[in-house]
Amino acid sequence: MKARGSRHIMKVLLVAVNIAVALTTVAAAYGGIVNPDITPIPAILAMTFPACLIITLLLAITDLLTFRKAALIPLLTIVATLPSISGIIPLNIFEKKANGGDKPSFTMISYNVYHLTDWNKRSEGVTDPDRWRRDADAGLVNPTLSFILHAAPDLGCFQEMPPELTDPARTAIRWKLISQSQADSLAQLFPRRTGFDSEIIMTRFPMRPVTLRQPESETSSFAAAVVDILGKETLVVSAHFESIGLSPEDKELYRELTKGEAHSKRDISRVRHQLLPKLAHAFKARAAQARLLREQIDSIGIHNVIISGDFNDIPGCYAIRTLCGNDFKTAFSEAGTISLPTYHGNRFYFHIDHILYRGDFRAVAYSRPRIPYSDHYPVMATFTLQ
Repeated sequence: MKARGSRHIMKVLLVAVNIAVALTTVAAAYGGIVNPDITPIPAILAMTFPACLIITLLLAITDLLTFRKAALIPLLTIVATLPSISGIIPLNIFEKKANGGDKPSFTMISYNVYHLTDWNKRSEGVTDPDRWRRDADAGLVNPTLSFILHAAPDLGCFQEMPPELTDPARTAIRWKLISQSQADSLAQLFPRRTGFDSEIIMTRFPMRPVTLRQPESETSSFAAAVVDILGKETLVVSAHFESIGLSPEDKELYRELTKGEAHSKRDISRVRHQLLPKLAHAFKARAAQARLLREQIDSIGIHNVIISGDFNDIPGCYAIRTLCGNDFKTAFSEAGTISLPTYHGNRFYFHIDHILYRGDFRAVAYSRPRIPYSDHYPVMATFTLQ
């Protein structure tokens, strides 16, 4: 009798765990729908959705091995969250990749280049600034620019790019290891450039700059241009949305959390008072910035639009939903296969760089090259005319 009672208690506990995980997973799956101005908690939960999904799958396996009836809960959870699952694992994974056939096409890159500083050697650049000049004199070149030149896209939207590079005729920036040869090659690849602050648009297509109202933020800005892409007038926006603004102490706390080293009451208090308020502020700021940008895009009234950049937020977040409305698609959802981190600094492994579009184009290819020179990875897409 005692053994039977213990098994019953274990089954009840297992069902309770299943229900708790199911509720958390569903809340995380649809957290991006809730306006952060109302409450930022769903937006914070949304960032945990991939982890919740993995826990749900593991729990389903555990249920099947121990108490099969309980497995119905995680299975229903997966069904209920399929729309959000398709946001991180698009159905394209089961489809043969299209190449666009003989239709005219172009490629683009969106890349936060970390001011063209080598992420792996950033401390050397601070402690020994003369090192950059010595390396330049020795004939070394900027590795980030080397990748961009090798990729040779038709259109580039860059964040945290030195604004001096908006002028193709400007001499090389030696302290960033930009050789004169690289500067000349960049001018040849992208003869037309414009930007605002460190948001830069470069292209081989004809274009004219567009002035946008800027967010009231030190970490967010927009650059825009009307680009003649294969004969199609297209509004192109390079955007950098609000960053969390973590201090070195915040980043250290996060590293402790991800390593499982933060578990004391003091650590929990630090999370509540250090991390969560900054996350809440950033979510609200990005929501406002997305509304500001969408209003301006609508007022310009151009049918073909590409918005790309460092969104500092995940697929399906409120800011992306606000920008997309009912008429935008994402290159990742249309041509990607599985969500991979586009940011890798400080153990923040999140997919936060995006390409949104609408109009007479179709995304037929999407990639995230694992180039380690910035704290972000680039995202690239190929589009065809429809």
